[in-house]
Amino acid sequence: MSEILTLPVFTQYMERPMPPGGRDDLVRQSINEFITNYCGRNFDAGSYVDKITIVDHYRKKFFVKNPPIRAVTSIQVGRPPSSTWTTDQYFIEDADIGLVCTVASYLLIGPEMYTITYDGGMLVIPLDLKLMACSIAAREAEKAAKGRHGLGQRQVGFGGNELFVRDLEVTEQRVLDSYRMSLWP
Repeated sequence: MSEILTLPVFTQYMERPMPPGGRDDLVRQSINEFITNYCGRNFDAGSYVDKITIVDHYRKKFFVKNPPIRAVTSIQVGRPPSSTWTTDQYFIEDADIGLVCTVASYLLIGPEMYTITYDGGMLVIPLDLKLMACSIAAREAEKAAKGRHGLGQRQVGFGGNELFVRDLEVTEQRVLDSYRMSLWP
C-alpha cells in the first residue's frame, strides 16, 4: 500500500497531535488504502514486475502499472519466459505516463506473454494528491469523532463498510481520476 498521507503530514494538516494507532491514524491508513485501490496503482518508488498482455500483432506500445518509469531492467518474452529483449528492441517513449514501445516486427499474442521489470513509482507524492488525501481524511476523522460512522468506526478494507466513491467531493474525485490507471489506454 502506498504511503500517500503520512502521519506527520496529517498531524500538521489537522493542527492537533495524533498518536500512532489511534482513531485518526486508522482513518489515515484507510484513506491510503482507498486511494491505492481506487487508482489501481502503487505510488511508492520501487522496483516492479508487470505482466503484459498483447492483444494483436501490430500493437507495439504498452503501459506499465506504476509510472513514472525511471529505468527498465528487463523485458522477458514467453510464458514461462524463454528469451529477453535487448535494449535495442524497446525504448521508453514517455517515462511520465509509463509508455514503453517495441521495435520488434512481430509480437506474441496471449495473456501475460511479456514480463517487464522496471524501476517506477513516484519519488515524491504530488502536492495535489497529498492535499486531496488530507481533505478526505479530515472530513472522515471529523465524522468518526462525532459518531457519524466515519472511517475511524468502519472496517478497514474493501470488503466492509469503507469509504466509497460516492463519499467523495467532485473535486476530490477529479484529482484521483487524474492518477487512475484504468483511465489510461
